[in-house]
Amino acid sequence: MSLIRFENICKSYPGKIVLDEVNFQIEAGEHIALVGRNGCGKTTIFQLIAHRIEPDCGIIEQQRNVRISYLEQIPYFPPHLTLLEIAEMAFNELKEIEEKIKEYENKISEGNTELLNEYSKLQSYYQVHGGYHYSSLTKKVLAGLGFNHDSWSRKFNELSGGQQTRLLLVLSLLQDADVLLLDEPDNYLDLEGKEYLEEFLTSSPKTIVIISHDQRLLNRFPHRILELENGKITSYPGSYQNYREIKEQQYQKQQEWFEQQEKELKKQEEWIERFRYKKTRAKQVQSRIKQINKMVLIEEPKKYNPKLNFHIESEERGNSLILFAENLCMHYDNQPLYKDLSFQLYQGERLGIIGPNGSGKTTLLKHLLGYHKGTHGIVRYGHNVKFAYYDQHHNDLNPENEILQEVQSVRPDVIPTSLRIFLGAFLFHGDDVFKKVKTLSGGEQSRLALAKLILQKPNLLFLDEPTNHMDLASREALESALLNFDGSIILVTHDRELLDQIVERLIVLKDGKAELVWGNYSHYLWREKNNQTNVELIPLLKEQKSNTFEEAKQIKREQRKKERELEDIEKQIEILEYEIEDLELSFAQIDPKNFQKIQTLTRELKNKKELLRSLYTQWEKLVE
Repeated sequence: MSLIRFENICKSYPGKIVLDEVNFQIEAGEHIALVGRNGCGKTTIFQLIAHRIEPDCGIIEQQRNVRISYLEQIPYFPPHLTLLEIAEMAFNELKEIEEKIKEYENKISEGNTELLNEYSKLQSYYQVHGGYHYSSLTKKVLAGLGFNHDSWSRKFNELSGGQQTRLLLVLSLLQDADVLLLDEPDNYLDLEGKEYLEEFLTSSPKTIVIISHDQRLLNRFPHRILELENGKITSYPGSYQNYREIKEQQYQKQQEWFEQQEKELKKQEEWIERFRYKKTRAKQVQSRIKQINKMVLIEEPKKYNPKLNFHIESEERGNSLILFAENLCMHYDNQPLYKDLSFQLYQGERLGIIGPNGSGKTTLLKHLLGYHKGTHGIVRYGHNVKFAYYDQHHNDLNPENEILQEVQSVRPDVIPTSLRIFLGAFLFHGDDVFKKVKTLSGGEQSRLALAKLILQKPNLLFLDEPTNHMDLASREALESALLNFDGSIILVTHDRELLDQIVERLIVLKDGKAELVWGNYSHYLWREKNNQTNVELIPLLKEQKSNTFEEAKQIKREQRKKERELEDIEKQIEILEYEIEDLELSFAQIDPKNFQKIQTLTRELKNKKELLRSLYTQWEKLVE
């Protein structure tokens, strides 16, 4: 039996049918991605699975005792709890068992042998459910999702909204649940966090259903795609790329059938019109009319996921040198975000800026724009450079303006009729153009900001997280438009697919330093994972110490030493865990009357557990 099964599920809201006799099932161990346009009802399906809402009709069947984890809202946490304590709340049951085991060990060592059987059961359950690993696993997940060791002692109410959301993701991943429902799990994650999340999810044996707009994740994580379109669910095997190819094939096939039928209908209608008034052909005419009336008409296929349809034009071409930056520095609270950064941008070049959250990517972008002077440095533009800036927070949108008024603010010379036609390419049709900006969703505001940018006809684009709030179809349209843009681009984004397709150089900001790397994001990632030191780099620190090479060699030696220590500790941990497991099994084979043997084994088990905790502490310090 399936873990979860939807049978003829219907759900409507005033004026809108969201689900229309939906049928699908979720099997144990499946990795599923739920895709569809923004607002089509994906979150509604999650809420139905999690029993947050009830269907209007139909049946939702669920296996008995199936545990579902769905953390999409900020719950209440006691204010005194730290970030680490909240994360470990996912293992409250194991912590309670841990205390019970300690209590039993003390009683058994005092001679209460009647508890041996119950003690053995508890030990077995504790081990099977990760009792010896939950502490290190919690810290690994926290670190992987961007919480460094220094932040683990912070209180929940001291965290930003983005950090609180990421902490919920930590809790969700650590939950001992059978089904994980993850709604936009990659929101607020930097590139390192996205890489960690992808690795965690793809290697997880749990049943996982996600909603995401990250193409890279959707191409590597799912076994199956569930598409929600026009209130119906359709299942497609494989990745998002496979789903796209199947959809394209279906579209092309239906288009062929439609055109063939149209051609045949036209031919028959012309024949009927030609012989309609000839008595000798009256019988044949009536026969053909009947044939046409009996035909099952093939609908003209609609292109799946109606999406933005635009291209970006430059009003005039700039000179060869577009931008010159020299010795750029920026400090915040006496800590450097970047320093001595120098580079040039030439006509048609595409430069990406990447780094962890808080590393200064947007600050650097605004430094280049001239929105602030930074701590130090010079920025000069070439001749005829006309730039446009996409602000991820949409601070350049006037919330009181109507959509049409907002685009008129950048192009008052264009007549309203032409602007309305132009806005149609961004999915603002009819009376939509009279909606106020403050009533728009995040995705709609993103489309409007993009429309304003394109109307300016720039030859240099500054883009700060342009794909935030965009659905997959809109992201693909933007990617296509940027690929065909003949100007220059400076891009800040956590969208890995966009970085791979668009940029040819990267500025990497990390730990107060910057380096310029040739290639796209995948090339940079390959270099980092393989620890390549001979890949062509352009150092951005102007002054280099004479002993840099010796320092690098010393760092390498220390790193290799720590790696050997880590391997040695991991081997010791593995051996010790097997020994503890053998000891626990030994209790079930002891004669309850052999009190001396029980005491000896209890002491030995206690000593080995203490040693194991000590080894885990050493391991965690080395990993950090």
